[in-house]
Amino acid sequence: MDLREIGDLVRKRRESFGLEREQLAEMGDVAGRTVYLLEVGQGNPSFHTLISVFDALGLEMIVRVKQSI
Repeated sequence: MDLREIGDLVRKRRESFGLEREQLAEMGDVAGRTVYLLEVGQGNPSFHTLISVFDALGLEMIVRVKQSI
């Protein structure tokens, strides 16, 4: 999953809760611009930022080791 796909997921989840970007930013303790950049697949969010936004939206991040090819 790339940053654009993560951004789409975050935007759709936020919209499903009827939240504005600023409301999500406040809930996740991040800047409104950070939420915007995340949703449009830009920027370089830290792991902490992603976890904060995901927690605010009731999402869980799972990290897996890729299978070698």
